Amino acid sequence: VSLAIVAGTAIVALVCSRARPGQVVMWLKPFIWLFILVAAFGVMFTRTGDVLWAAGLITVTTDGVAFAGESMLRFTCMVLGTSSLMFTTSPEALTAGIAGVLAPLRRVGVKVDNAVLALSLTMQFIPVVSDEFERARRAHGARAEREDEGLVKRLRAYGAVFSPVFANAL
Repeated sequence: VSLAIVAGTAIVALVCSRARPGQVVMWLKPFIWLFILVAAFGVMFTRTGDVLWAAGLITVTTDGVAFAGESMLRFTCMVLGTSSLMFTTSPEALTAGIAGVLAPLRRVGVKVDNAVLALSLTMQFIPVVSDEFERARRAHGARAEREDEGLVKRLRAYGAVFSPVFANAL
């Protein structure tokens, strides 16, 4: 029941944000590998329920499949809810809202202003780093070999991109 409420809330947030289906797919696309990982762990490490398939150490059970599905749905709802919030709310308004929520913690000695300042700087810094990464990736791609040469070479190529990204961003 609680998962259905969360899923319904995420759907309502998407409808209210007027996000296009293409945007929703773009929001979910970076997390596909994480969805697969969550599902795989849920299926492989849940041992209760009826056995659907077994091979060596890997056993797929009905409870494992159900747990994997629920975990993926929870994670999807979290990504969609967060994405629709960031889509409809400016970073300044979001920071002000968080400052308002955290304000009562001042009474117990928490330095709320420092946390809000850190959050504000982080939210402003993310687009800068993203732009720098894209610029460095394109420049490196123009100089580097083809990208279909293997995972290890591609990881090394991205490693060469990170150094100028952080130098330029800082």
